[in-house]
Amino acid sequence: MGTGQMLLVLFAIVLFSTLIVSTHSNLFNLANINYNAMHSMQGYRIIDKYFQEIDIKIIEQVNTFAEIQSIYSDSTNLMTISYIDYHINIQSNYCDSLGNIATPDASLKYQRVDINIWCNSVDPDTLRIGTPTYPISQVYADLGF
Repeated sequence: MGTGQMLLVLFAIVLFSTLIVSTHSNLFNLANINYNAMHSMQGYRIIDKYFQEIDIKIIEQVNTFAEIQSIYSDSTNLMTISYIDYHINIQSNYCDSLGNIATPDASLKYQRVDINIWCNSVDPDTLRIGTPTYPISQVYADLGF
């Protein structure tokens, strides 16, 4: 085998190993994106569960409007789903009909419930669904039952 052939074989080995490493890296990045999307979707499902729970408590008159505010005024929960811990923070404040937080006044007929969740995904980064400054929010009206 001549020098030219040896250089071609060496070039082929380097090219093949570079392709294998870059393919593996891209598959790893794709898996991380997929897992983050799954954990984010699970976080949105958890938030929807809490909003539906509050809806039912108001409609079925399980709790009064003031009781709902006190239950969810500063609530922190931990939910584990598929070995992932979801740290849930719920805040409830009286507000006007547009969701602007007002002074603490129980005579107001609206409440805004803010939820944010964080979890540690597969990679060491923290995945946040809503943040303390920009939470996922819903405004509830006192139906006066």
